[in-house]
Amino acid sequence: LPRGVPGTMRNILLRLLTAGVVVPLMLYVLFRGPAPAFDAWITLLAVLGLHELFVMLERRSHRPFVAFGFLMLILIQLSAYTGLPAFPGSILLLHPVVMLTVLIAGLAVMQLPRGHVEENLPNMALTLFAVLYTGWLLSFVVRLHALPEGASWVALLLAFTWIFDSGAYAWGKSLGRTKMWVDVSPGKTWEGYWGGTATALATAWLLKRLPEWWPAFPALFPAALGTGPLLLLVLAGCGVAQVGDLVESMIKRYARVKDSSAIFPGHGGVLDKIDSFLFIAPYAY
Repeated sequence: LPRGVPGTMRNILLRLLTAGVVVPLMLYVLFRGPAPAFDAWITLLAVLGLHELFVMLERRSHRPFVAFGFLMLILIQLSAYTGLPAFPGSILLLHPVVMLTVLIAGLAVMQLPRGHVEENLPNMALTLFAVLYTGWLLSFVVRLHALPEGASWVALLLAFTWIFDSGAYAWGKSLGRTKMWVDVSPGKTWEGYWGGTATALATAWLLKRLPEWWPAFPALFPAALGTGPLLLLVLAGCGVAQVGDLVESMIKRYARVKDSSAIFPGHGGVLDKIDSFLFIAPYAY
């Protein structure tokens, strides 16, 4: 970007450029690609998110059960897939309740080889949280995608979550004065939250009505969802998204990092981009 562009504007432009690459790719896989391809994409994001979380925990001298955690995250994601080839016992072995039971019992057993060490219980608890936070919560995206009009539901969540996040950032940087929760996230303001909410509501309404005014414009949202219910869903969803953002901010403050990683220029890491989505997906489902 040109050197004369102010820092805040450079960050916003960098965010828009990154989103301009990532969002079309996501939408193409969502609407044009086979269902397993999108499910695999979500699992990849979950794996990358878990890696970032493990790295942050290790920065604070914790020793999570990394290999077992990755294995269970993938199995939990697979338990949400539909259309997997059947094999003897697959309905039982890949049942979500079975996966959660194996995760909890397995972590309890995994402590034994490390011997009687005081850090065992915290490491087990942190591994359990990390796998459920990134793997179980994100599995609801896969479950939502398998429902009727699933691609449209996921597109709706992607649209208003990212628009709310970008709108809150822009409004907060320009007009933010009233801090939301300094101890958790010093940069978050109520002006940013309400500005992001208004931006998400206006964009959701516009995208819902555009196919009526311009038939060539694709209908991105579920046909069964009217304009009123759509706006109520987005209004409440912005609150849920903000909670998800604050939760990840609290984790980063504990790890003493600004971003979970630098994989997305201007956006930070995978967790920085899906933190709200981790809470939005179960809420919408």
